[in-house]
Amino acid sequence: MGKMGGVIFMLVGLGVIALAYFDVMGSGGASGDMLVGGWPPVRTGVLSVGAVVAIFGCYSMIKKPAKKK
Repeated sequence: MGKMGGVIFMLVGLGVIALAYFDVMGSGGASGDMLVGGWPPVRTGVLSVGAVVAIFGCYSMIKKPAKKK
């Protein structure tokens, strides 16, 4: 995967993080001051998956391509 694929993965991961943060799924459970500790497990899991995908995209962007022999 090239740098463009890394950018796509990073943007998808950031989008999933935004969806979890703004509670688009309607899982509820957020306190008024948006503390993550009060979130239900599904919402926290979606946030974690978004973070992993975004980190994978960043890693794909910065790693050096394999040398061809």
